[in-house]
Amino acid sequence: MHAKLLHSPWEWEGKRVHEGHHREAYHHITIDPLAHVAPAMVLSLALFSALAGTALGSSAALGYWALGLLYVHAHYVVHTRALPTSAYWRRVRQHHMQHHCRNEGYWFSFCAPIVDDLMGTNPVAGAVRMTEMAKAAVRGGRGA
Repeated sequence: MHAKLLHSPWEWEGKRVHEGHHREAYHHITIDPLAHVAPAMVLSLALFSALAGTALGSSAALGYWALGLLYVHAHYVVHTRALPTSAYWRRVRQHHMQHHCRNEGYWFSFCAPIVDDLMGTNPVAGAVRMTEMAKAAVRGGRGA
């Protein structure tokens, strides 16, 4: 979703919000407003219920929402000044900072960096050019 929707060629509200997140200092945390979250929750519940029935669809929606909370937690971990104590979360943080501070065309997954290995979006950082958006994020992060 991150690569295909938030960095898509289509102009839409989610992409605009995400681009604003990239323009801010890299310690800026984007928390989606309830006006964006509530319709997505209702739509996902309706979709899962239509595909799998009410009981199973409700369970699937709850699992999907739980993954959304993991996403928000991961984003908080990687965009705060506090360094994680676990090796896993330090890796996740470093991985996602490459996305912001090197090139937003790579390193999309930050809950599970192995996904980028599978998708071919986890190159050696030095082999990838630094984009203007990443340069701006690094400049904006000074003193943040």
